Amino acid sequence: MIHQKQTMSGDLTVIGRDMFEIELKHGHPDIVLVEFKDEPNPVPCDPHQDELEWELRQRHGGFFLLIKWHIRAMRKIIWEVSFK
Repeated sequence: MIHQKQTMSGDLTVIGRDMFEIELKHGHPDIVLVEFKDEPNPVPCDPHQDELEWELRQRHGGFFLLIKWHIRAMRKIIWEVSFK
């Protein structure tokens, strides 16, 4: 029997410092991908590095993907999770 993987994905257009939580309706994922879609525009004499973090949380019997960022200019974040 061949099992097809369930996936959830999306993108966020973000700026500044914030976070976003996504409910994962299919349980705990096997694979998580969270990354910036493109390279940032360089800003002369600005040593700030864009930051992107993610973590999985379990709460009230469900799983959530928490995405956090701290960036200086508008960027797009893409995310995808896969389940068995």
